[in-house]
Amino acid sequence: MNLGQDVTAGGGQARKRRSLIPLAFFLPMAVVVLVNGLLVFFAVSTWQGLVVEKPYEKGLAYNQALERKMRAERLGWSLELGFVPTGAAPGAGEVAARIHGAAGETLPGLAVEARISRPVENLAPIVLELPYRGEGRFAAPVVLPLPGQWDVEIVASNGIDRLDGRRRIFVR
Repeated sequence: MNLGQDVTAGGGQARKRRSLIPLAFFLPMAVVVLVNGLLVFFAVSTWQGLVVEKPYEKGLAYNQALERKMRAERLGWSLELGFVPTGAAPGAGEVAARIHGAAGETLPGLAVEARISRPVENLAPIVLELPYRGEGRFAAPVVLPLPGQWDVEIVASNGIDRLDGRRRIFVR
């Protein structure tokens, strides 16, 4: 009987076609898994976007920050903050703050500190003490290592009262 031979000959081609079906499903899935694996690797190995150290603790202290801000508003202190390029070198300039009391009086007894950080990179902040220069002006020279955006945060305190200020500057 030739019946068995015909079934095997036709069945061999069917088996070849069927053996390609799992491969047709496996290859696209393998590409998806590979791409997802690469995305996870780059997401975990690059900058996390954390700008603030100890964000949980800072969040808990938010009410205290609001209280300090309201107290500073009641004091009536005014703050002007800026960066004046000197042109001596790229990124060289002076961080300057002008602080006056409610009646426009100067406040020479303040301790003023500036913290300069880069919002787009995780660089160590630059911390400066700004000495009093007269007429309500506090300033210190600084050389910023990279051009672009920088955040300047000022804290002025007389031991009891405190004034916080912030400004984003652009350095060429």
